[in-house]
Amino acid sequence: MRVPSYRGLTFQSIKDSGAVLWHDLMAGHSVEALVDLAGENAELAAEIARFADEVVNCGLMRPTTEAPVPAAPPRLPHKPRP
Repeated sequence: MRVPSYRGLTFQSIKDSGAVLWHDLMAGHSVEALVDLAGENAELAAEIARFADEVVNCGLMRPTTEAPVPAAPPRLPHKPRP
């Protein structure tokens, strides 16, 4: 998936898990909710947070204080917490 960056007319390439995270964030899932889906997988939780920081820093998304209602279930694979 290629996403335009409006800062300098460049394209950011989003592959694999990044495309899934992009979809989930655009569908209205919060970063916190997606990190929670990572369960005890600290590496995945860190990757989700890093991806969210990057898309904000690139100007592709912006943080919000509103609690959106997700438009679709998350695509991020997860394991329920025990």
